[in-house]
This record gives sequence, structure tokens and C-alpha cells, in this order.
Amino acid sequence: MADRRIRTGLISRLSSALLVGGSLIFAPAQAQMEQPRADTAHGPVIGAREDGVIAFKGVPYAAAPTGDLRWRPPTVPSDWTRPRAATTFAPACPGGLPARKGTSEDCLYLNVWTPETGAQAKRPVMVWIYGGGFRGGSTALPIFDGRALAQQGVVLVSFGYRVGALGFLATPELSAESGHGASGNYGILDAVAALRWVKDNIAAFGGDPENVTLFGQSSGSETVNILTASPLAKGLFAKAIGESGSSFGVRAALPLRKAEALGKAFMAERGVTSLAALRKLPVERMLIPEDQKYEPNVDGWLLPRSVRDIYLVGEQNDVPMIIGSTTQEFGRPPEISREALNAGLRDEYGALAPAIAAAIGADGEADPTDARWRLTNVEWGDFTAATWSGLQAKTGDAPVYRYVFDYAPPQPAGRLRTAHHGAELAYVFGNYRRAGRDTEPQEEMMHRLLSGYWLNFARTGNPNGEGLPRWPSHDLPGHVALRFSAEGAAPIGEREPVLLDLIDRHYHENSGATAP
Repeated sequence: MADRRIRTGLISRLSSALLVGGSLIFAPAQAQMEQPRADTAHGPVIGAREDGVIAFKGVPYAAAPTGDLRWRPPTVPSDWTRPRAATTFAPACPGGLPARKGTSEDCLYLNVWTPETGAQAKRPVMVWIYGGGFRGGSTALPIFDGRALAQQGVVLVSFGYRVGALGFLATPELSAESGHGASGNYGILDAVAALRWVKDNIAAFGGDPENVTLFGQSSGSETVNILTASPLAKGLFAKAIGESGSSFGVRAALPLRKAEALGKAFMAERGVTSLAALRKLPVERMLIPEDQKYEPNVDGWLLPRSVRDIYLVGEQNDVPMIIGSTTQEFGRPPEISREALNAGLRDEYGALAPAIAAAIGADGEADPTDARWRLTNVEWGDFTAATWSGLQAKTGDAPVYRYVFDYAPPQPAGRLRTAHHGAELAYVFGNYRRAGRDTEPQEEMMHRLLSGYWLNFARTGNPNGEGLPRWPSHDLPGHVALRFSAEGAAPIGEREPVLLDLIDRHYHENSGATAP
């Protein structure tokens, strides 16, 4: 009898096992019941309570893209039956050199922060896409912690996606085997899969699958832009926010044939002639140096045509949008002579170089380094935001709200203080204190403005709300953007109309697109 009681007790304890990162963690059944739980379509997950919200970390949304699944669209993960611990971030996806610690090719996992679980909650959902130049990035960065946003009543989702050659390699062989004549864009297809997971599962985490706001920054914003143009993402989100990035101008997606040529060179560099051999190479051989870029392409499937051409004919996913940039997307460049600046302008802009030089003062008394900096910031910031928001205002029915972030956060002594690339993120997420940005009274104001507008937009599709300065939509006469500065938020007109027109002419003439 005693042996029988021992065996029965052991079986009971084994039935309470939790799967954590591939290992079984044993816990009493009563303790398991007290932990926050959500049931996904693939199996139950156990989260943890953090500062008044519930966090689920490292939830698989797709199978590991390894072996024969390397360079294929994401597939659904295997089901599980025992509750799976979801309390730690999954490894980030590997991409560039030098190799980062804590990365793994098995990286297609997501995180959820929620005020409460259960389908009855139906809270607005915000899905975050981090940047990293399509070469790196991670959901685990403290600045992207979703607790502060979840404390304000939304469900926050972030996910990992393939980057570098593993995420964007295109070759003729991959295109041929795809069934769509397309290859590359695997990182964007990961985003589509994550959004499908949200559509199918977020109700169990307290979210409303019909009220999903997609938002991202830098290459994450470029991904948002591509998803607003892709038929594969139609119906998977209700609103979109793009911060400092889009697929226009210098960042436009490559033609497929150019991407395939880069892929053939990639294979030659590694001495392989078949996809089978390429898929067997260790992940360390897949990492790319700083000067190599593997990025989205116009593949005819995810993107039937360029993002610009899709918007020109009004075939985008027509949802309310917030689009903007910072005033100093790049740090001040190294000193450059006037002669070198003008030579570079001629190489880059051809016949338009004299007009560009005049617009930035390069033909006058302006400091040539400052003139170059001005041009770079407009081309990478104002231009990408103006083109995206302008096309949505012209060919879409849903409203678009444009912003210019012109607030320079505090910096350590000796560092130039600018409204740099990503300066707004700590205020959007409410993590500015973690970033060491709580030393001045404007910090709390900036957090109140940014998170207030973003949360209002996530709830209703309109950023305006009580206690916030009025933000007119982009298409109203005489209004272009809302400027965030140390003085607060106020509407402004276009900052660089002449320069923007010249840059648009340059890319228009080199793209063959037809103006709206």
C-alpha cells in the first residue's frame, strides 16, 4: 500500500510538469493553477505577473526555420498539450557580423503583455516591429518592454523575425521552388505569420482581434509600410503607425532580379552550387558583414509591384495611419570639404545636383558638413514620411496623421544632443526612465504626449483626446504635421518644400513611376 501511495504521488507530481525552454519544470498542481494562463491554438502557456500586468514571453508563432525550412515561408509550430512556461524571452534572430550573443536560428517567438486574460476583455492590441536595418534587432531590449503600455489598457505584442541573409536571401533557385516565382522577404512573411497568430489567438490574452494596430520604427517601420501595401496582410490589422522608415526613395525595395543576383553572389562566396548544400551550412556561415545588405524586394507575391506604385493606384490596405520622422535621423557626419560635397552631389543626383546644392546652401556660405547633414536628414526622414503620408492622403480614404519629432533628449556629457533616430521610442513605450531620460521636466510631458496620442489612436483610429493639443489630419489645407518639441506639440507646415520636391523628382525620374 505504501509503495502504491508513493507511485500515485509521483504520477501526480509529474502531471504538473511545466515545459520551460525545452526542459520540464515541475510544480505543484495548486501553484500551477495560480499562475496566469492562456490557451493558444497550439497549446496552453503560463505567464508571469509583472507590475500589475501579465507577461507571456517566448511563445512560438511559427516552426523553427531551420534545416529544410531555411528560406521558406514560416509554417505553424507543433502543438503541445502540457502547459508551456512563457516567462523568458526567446533568442534573437542572427543576421550580421560580428555575431551577437544570445541569438539562434530558432527565433520565431513572440511576447504578450496584457492587463488581463480572457476573451471577454476585448482590449485594443498593439503589435510592435523593432528596427535594426534588417540585419539585427531584438524584442528583449529594455526600451521595448510592454508593461507601461499594458498598464494603460492595451495588449502589447512584439515578435522576432528573420534578418540578414537568413531573412532576405533571394536566388533564382529559391524563386523556382517557391510556387510563386518569388524569394527573399522571409522576414516580412514572418511578420504576416505573427499577425495571423494574433488574429487567431489574441482573444485568449484579452485582446480584440478586430482592433489591431501595427507599429514599428526604422526597418520595422519599413516593414509596416510594406505590410500596408501587401495583399498578403489584408485584414490582419486595423491601423498602422510608421516611425522613421518606409519603402520609398533610398529605402525602396529592390527589384527581384537584383536581389537574386545578390543571392547568387552569396552562394558563390560560400562555395556552394545547390540549395541543399546551402541549407546544410552552419548558421555562422550565413552571417553577413556590415557592407552587405539583404533587404526586401518586389517579388510579385508579397509585393505585386513597388510600394509606391501600389499606393499610386490606391490598392494599399486603406487603414488609419500615423507617419513621421525625427529631425536628425543621422548623427553629424565627418567633416567634408565643399569640393567633396559638390562632387558627391553630382554623383548622386546628376543633373539635379546644382538645384540640390542651392537648396541646402552648398553653393553659398553654409558649412559643407552641416549642408550634407541637412540633406541626409531630409532624404532619410522628412522625404520618406512625406511621400508615404502624402500618397495615403491622395489615394486612400482612411485618415493619416503626420508628425515631426524635434525634441532632443538628454545625453551624457560630451555627446551631441539631437532629435536622433529612435529618440521618440522611450516616450512611446513609457520607458524613458529606464533609458535614463528623466532628468528634465520636459521628459514627463513628452511621455504624456507620445503615449497619449499613440494609445488614443490604438483605441479609436484617431490620436486626439482629452488633455492633448489638437492634431489635424494630414490632408487638411495648410497643415502638414504635428511637431513635438521642448515646448510641446503644435501643427506646422512643410519644413523643406523645395528640397523635398527635388528629392522626389530624383527618385521619380529613376523609378519610372507615374505621379498621382
